[in-house]
Amino acid sequence: LYLNAKLRINKDWTLSVDIAHNFKWSNSPKLKLFDLFNINIRKVIEPKLRSRMDKFAKKVPELLGKLDIKGRMDETWEDIQNPLKIDDDSNTFLLFRPEVASCSQINIVDQVLQSTISARGKTHIILGTPSMDYNKTTLTDLELICYQKGKFNFNLPIIISYEDLLERTNKKYLDGYTIDMLKSVIPGVLKISNPKIEKAHAGKIKISADISYDNRDEWLKTFDMYDWFDLNGNISFTGLPRIDKETRSLIFDDMVYDSTTNSDLFDLLIDASELAPVQSYFESLIKYDYGKKIDEGIVKANEALNEVSQGDLNVSGHLESATIEDIIVNEKDITINTHLSGILDANAGL
Repeated sequence: LYLNAKLRINKDWTLSVDIAHNFKWSNSPKLKLFDLFNINIRKVIEPKLRSRMDKFAKKVPELLGKLDIKGRMDETWEDIQNPLKIDDDSNTFLLFRPEVASCSQINIVDQVLQSTISARGKTHIILGTPSMDYNKTTLTDLELICYQKGKFNFNLPIIISYEDLLERTNKKYLDGYTIDMLKSVIPGVLKISNPKIEKAHAGKIKISADISYDNRDEWLKTFDMYDWFDLNGNISFTGLPRIDKETRSLIFDDMVYDSTTNSDLFDLLIDASELAPVQSYFESLIKYDYGKKIDEGIVKANEALNEVSQGDLNVSGHLESATIEDIIVNEKDITINTHLSGILDANAGL
């Protein structure tokens, strides 16, 4: 006896089966009467055998109907939409919103039914804990596909606050940044302090700081108790933040210099001869090595993606590449939008 059964999942998530059954005699059935006569009973047995096999074949769809695939998939469909935390430090979550479900053919391996069910949709990144009332999609009808790995893409913002940049600089230069201008026309010490970063026009950033210049000798300092000969004011640079792909860092480009002090001569000297070291200091304020941050984020995300288990649902995946999309200058921070792509698979027992 043999049965050939071909299973398939229908668009409405029910199972259908096409059964072809038959039998083949290795020895023709015979009945020996009185140890003398052989009577061939094949014509008597075969109709009854075929009838029994027909009844069994009709019961198979009923048995398959008891497998509530749609009910189990409803649960899994909802589970894969639960937020996945991919970074603890920034409290970043990955959300997947499936829109289309598809399925490969069913195979029978070691008496186990196997099929690959895929979901296609959109991924979202949320900073902060997602609200509990976000809308989940409902299970859709099924499409038939060939197996393919679950690719996904999403944008992950790297937020660099002006406060963090200034805090880093203030820790490095506790008493301000000083430049010895011994070879200048008016030798002295230039001190830059209290730096500030703010948004300018046309996607640019303005960096400003207080500046003081002391060119008094020891004798003059003795008599100048009220700092009459000190030069004080404000100096600023306006520039465009740009990505340096080779060093994977954020840098300050197309810088425009401006100063307002109590000495026109000093402004001229700074602009003409001593601008380079001053500009270097201001460039260091905004420079940020984002490459390490992305590498750390990918490692954390991969760890998180391979530790997800919710009931019968197990998720495995990894990020493969990261690229920079654009830079956005905001009122209190700079946002570097990174585009990440990878592969994600989810397994659920049905």
